[in-house]
Amino acid sequence: MFSDTGHNWKQYRQEDSIGAFPGNSNADSVVQYKLQQPVIARFLRLIPLDWNPNGRIGLRLETYGCPYNSDVVSFDGGSSLVYRLSPRPRQMARETISLKFKTLRNSGILLHAEGQSEHSLTLELQKGKLLLLLRQGRSSSPDSQRLVSLGSLLDDQHWHHVAVERHSTHLNLTVDRSTQWLQIPAKLTHWDLDQLSVGADQGLGSRTAVSNRNFHGCLENLLYNGLNLINLAQQRDQRVTVKVSYTIYEPSCEAYKHNGNTSGYYYIDVDGSGPIRPQLIYCNMTEEKTWMVIQHNNTELTRVRPSSGKNQHSVHLEYASEEELLAAILSQSEHCEQELAYHCRKSRLLNTPEGSPFSWWMGGPGAGRVQTFWGGALPGSQQCACGLQGNCLDPKHYCNCDADRIEWANDSGLLTHKETLPVRSVLLGDVQRPGSEGAYRVGPLRCHGDKNFWNAAFFDKETSYLHFPTFHGELSADISFLFKTTSSSGVFLENLGIKDFIRIELSSSTEVLFSFDVGNGPLEVRVEAGVPLNDNRWHRVRAERNVKEASLRLDELPAATQEAPADGHIHLQLNSQLFIGGTASRQKGFQGCIRSLQLNGVTLDLEERAKITPGVRPGCPGHCSSYGSLCQNQGRCVERAKGFSCDCGLSAYTGAFCSREVSASFKSETSVSYTFQESYEPNRNSSALPSSIYSDMTLRAENVSLSFRTSQSPAMLLYISSYYREYLALLLNKHDKLEVRYRLDSSREAEVWRSRGRSLANGQIHTVTISRLADSVSVQIDQNAREDFNLTSDVEFNAVKSLVLGRVHESGDLDPDLARFASLGFTGCLSAVLFNSVSPLKAALLHPDSSAVIITGPLAQSGCGSSASANPYAAETTHHLSDQSGSVGTGQPLVNAIRSDSALIGGVIAVVIFVTVSALAVTARFLYRRKGTFQSQEVRGVKPEDSSELPFSSQANAHNGPSDNRKEYFI
Repeated sequence: MFSDTGHNWKQYRQEDSIGAFPGNSNADSVVQYKLQQPVIARFLRLIPLDWNPNGRIGLRLETYGCPYNSDVVSFDGGSSLVYRLSPRPRQMARETISLKFKTLRNSGILLHAEGQSEHSLTLELQKGKLLLLLRQGRSSSPDSQRLVSLGSLLDDQHWHHVAVERHSTHLNLTVDRSTQWLQIPAKLTHWDLDQLSVGADQGLGSRTAVSNRNFHGCLENLLYNGLNLINLAQQRDQRVTVKVSYTIYEPSCEAYKHNGNTSGYYYIDVDGSGPIRPQLIYCNMTEEKTWMVIQHNNTELTRVRPSSGKNQHSVHLEYASEEELLAAILSQSEHCEQELAYHCRKSRLLNTPEGSPFSWWMGGPGAGRVQTFWGGALPGSQQCACGLQGNCLDPKHYCNCDADRIEWANDSGLLTHKETLPVRSVLLGDVQRPGSEGAYRVGPLRCHGDKNFWNAAFFDKETSYLHFPTFHGELSADISFLFKTTSSSGVFLENLGIKDFIRIELSSSTEVLFSFDVGNGPLEVRVEAGVPLNDNRWHRVRAERNVKEASLRLDELPAATQEAPADGHIHLQLNSQLFIGGTASRQKGFQGCIRSLQLNGVTLDLEERAKITPGVRPGCPGHCSSYGSLCQNQGRCVERAKGFSCDCGLSAYTGAFCSREVSASFKSETSVSYTFQESYEPNRNSSALPSSIYSDMTLRAENVSLSFRTSQSPAMLLYISSYYREYLALLLNKHDKLEVRYRLDSSREAEVWRSRGRSLANGQIHTVTISRLADSVSVQIDQNAREDFNLTSDVEFNAVKSLVLGRVHESGDLDPDLARFASLGFTGCLSAVLFNSVSPLKAALLHPDSSAVIITGPLAQSGCGSSASANPYAAETTHHLSDQSGSVGTGQPLVNAIRSDSALIGGVIAVVIFVTVSALAVTARFLYRRKGTFQSQEVRGVKPEDSSELPFSSQANAHNGPSDNRKEYFI
């Protein structure tokens, strides 16, 4: 195996098989191997497959290669390189662009090139595939553009090689070892390029902006007609402009979510320029809530047994985050919780409220205070959850464990009172008696909601404002906030002195102005956006001033700075009230919303002040106008009092933004059936059946979309049946082509459409979209041109009954040819299946108990649509609480306990172990010599931390390896 980072390993293969290298047969001979395919790596990993049964294990290895020149640039989703071809190069019969890339994001623009004639070329990663788009002018019509896609699962954090070559009237696109040829029309043969932007679509005349389409990852050896653009950037060549996004750490996971980020590790900076330093925290962004998860040193279920001379068991918890950050997170979060669970057998927990508790825990600020209640109960109650609910095993006690049974029981629940969090330590007091056993678990601290981030006020009049005490920013000022408005000007903030002042305003519809005076005349810092700022969308402003300089930053644009004058005093002397949204003169007031206003790391409570101020309303509506575009794949933006959420009910995707594919692996015997209505026997001639019974499921139009990956043909992908023996079937025939079969008239044969082009049973991801309106049907495969055909039979799909994915078991109504396909089923992966507004695969995986879903055979959730599922931190997770039922059983519920803090190794045990080990030493030597060959399953049993990429995918330096001498070798 080989790697460039020491984390993301790749198996070496030769001729499509895993490479194995037999070693020497004696101590002196040397065995040499020449690799069939070159390997570019910094790390090698050898996996022993066999050893000499008679000798000793040893290895001596030498590798031979040559130096490898590598120019690498990292993009964080907001930075880019822009290369301007000046003077414009002469027309060439052959032009080439080549690069290597690696990323964990499945979408992003690698390169965009265009000229004054507005002809453009774009290389873009989309859902793990590489797309090449050639466009003539700005038109989006099919005649003015050519699109080709290649590759699959390219977001695997391994290097992939890309080359685009134009030879007169045809073009070659190469991804790794696959090449696709494309004939291009004469009008697109002359690229006429003036500019190449890398990492983002920085078209001529466009502004710098952070977009979800920007590339996040690494590029290596970017060459245009042999010119190394990355090397030019390193040499500060004037033809190359480096546009860098300034890293701004957000104050919460909620803020990261509203930037379009998904679950992962992020640096949290709760107080901006305040004294609390940014720290790395895991953000779990689910459909409903955005959680900050703070780990400690023991979140696993930990077993406790009696120990001689030890009457109590205590554990102290140390958190990964500093105390100041913990306090700030608890303070600013709307809700926090921590799981506290105890599994017991003859081990009492709290006894009764009238007596002294056997166990307690410490929680709250600092070292914490003694708490005598358990998870799910109220502070000071000396009860467990079952005591509050009145369903404990013994009605005389208020905890299940206090029943003192010999069967296993448990008391589990969530601690939700923030003044008692986090849990600092736990003391268990009834663990010394013979037969006593227990296990405890203290989960991580989890918080959601950011009261500061959504603290907002709406100013509906030019004369309205909020006032606060004087701002004390004598030597330094750090002011940040977000605004949205439809007005072209207005003052955000103003504070006056006798002569000094500080002010931030929207000076025009495209400009923000930061001005102040410290006794030597006004100093102004401006940022020109280049686009309207009164677009009723949120924009971020951050202004800083110190004794040396002042700076102003707007959104993700580069900061504008001004040095402080040498003369004059340096203290900003203010004495008036601080005005927000207006001025003391009640002129040039701001109309719109301001939120998350921080001054020197302290958030002003705009909402509380707005409640008592005429002309100002607390909160700010209309979040979907700003963030609704984050909801993808037919997800619907839902307005909330504080923020928004994406409703994925009508989408085949899930996740915080309806962007996570719902995928599953199928075997040939797997069948997923989704029933649209209750089963009944229809009779067209029966007057007893009301006509309305069919109206809802009689269709004159439908839309079907899905993605699949398989190497099997023929195969049945999808089958939709009706009670009148009408159907729609989607299948792969024996020639690896896609077939769409419609039978909307049971008295006629099915009408069949077949795809043209390359094989679709090639082990790559393919996306199919089918749309029908009456007799007009269109089919699109991947990014290929849409193909249309017309039905000649009926235009109504009557009484739709069910949808089946994979094998169709009820094939009695099928014609013989289709029945043969139905019996073969499907082997491979299906994802993002959508029929109109129904997602049958999503229902089967997420709601398998639904009465509409029937699953037959093995069905396993799988990331066939992207490699994100291989990273456990990439997908959203939900919290599962330990069993709270308190049910009694004789078996141990602790099979997953992986830690033990019991001090069981006494002197006698130590002697026994020593004697046992000594007695086995000789036989171990003999068995060692007789040991046979490793099984392949054992070889693959590598610890996750050794074989997977680190989870810090949100950081620009996430893929950096150890800090050794970074040399690359071509082996």
